[in-house]
Amino acid sequence: MEEYCSNKVWYPNVARVEHVQLVPSRVHNHEGEKYRLITRFPIIGDVPLDLVIHTDDQPKQFIYSVDSWLLETNLIELKDISTNVNSTRIEWTVYTRRRSILFQYMILPFANFYKNQLVREALFSLVMQFRDL
Repeated sequence: MEEYCSNKVWYPNVARVEHVQLVPSRVHNHEGEKYRLITRFPIIGDVPLDLVIHTDDQPKQFIYSVDSWLLETNLIELKDISTNVNSTRIEWTVYTRRRSILFQYMILPFANFYKNQLVREALFSLVMQFRDL
């Protein structure tokens, strides 16, 4: 998460990330750490979201939850499912607790499309930052 806390934020709409609770230094991964993700939305302004890391088994699996006003608490799972040493394939799965029919068929498809666009933009931005190194 330290990369998110630097001045070079590469994920769209993220203004900054703040540490809320760090795990003890004897723990070698980030499980249990809490962050406040400050996102910037047009018209609405800055919106704080709580982010908690649940599983940190990098590089194979990374699970965190975000308490979002749109999706309520959702769990995001990142898996490295690469089969070739010269490439990286990431599977991004989002789970939400909202079960209403209106949400499942009206809001969720739009939210998924929007999130996929953000992820594409973020990965492109990240690649460009690596090229600048």
